[in-house]
Amino acid sequence: MLVFRYVPFEAASFLAWTGIALAVVGFLSVLEPPQILGIRSRQRSAVVLVLGGALAITAVLWRASIVRVTGPHPRLDDFLPEYQFREYHETVVEASVDRVVEAARRVSFADMPAAAWLMRVRDLATLGNDAEARCLFSRYWRIIYPGSAIIRRVWLDAIVARALGPS
Repeated sequence: MLVFRYVPFEAASFLAWTGIALAVVGFLSVLEPPQILGIRSRQRSAVVLVLGGALAITAVLWRASIVRVTGPHPRLDDFLPEYQFREYHETVVEASVDRVVEAARRVSFADMPAAAWLMRVRDLATLGNDAEARCLFSRYWRIIYPGSAIIRRVWLDAIVARALGPS
């Protein structure tokens, strides 16, 4: 449950990471088949490696649908009327609105070191907004999604901690 608090389920990303994990287990098992996992031979290890790799590649290459904005919309949609992915995170804090707003303004990467590292990784994939960029971004997103979700949850947790902490 803790994992899903920080990383809500997103099927393609989940499948990509499952495939990566299976491929790693398969690779390591080729070196020394672990009897405890039921992988009793290097041949079975190779099958796990290939299936894991195939699952990861299929999930990463899976086409993401494009959502188009319709009806009344926020001003941001004037600049990005189409999108492929969205995230929604929220938290409840027993503090005044003014205190929460002040906490949100004061929170920094010092309050969330994991987020700082993940943001540096994200900066490696800055793109433009054409069809090729959307295709590349969807592949990138499938891998980076868990980290992106963690950044937002850690950020909200840091805001709550500041809002509830001493003035």
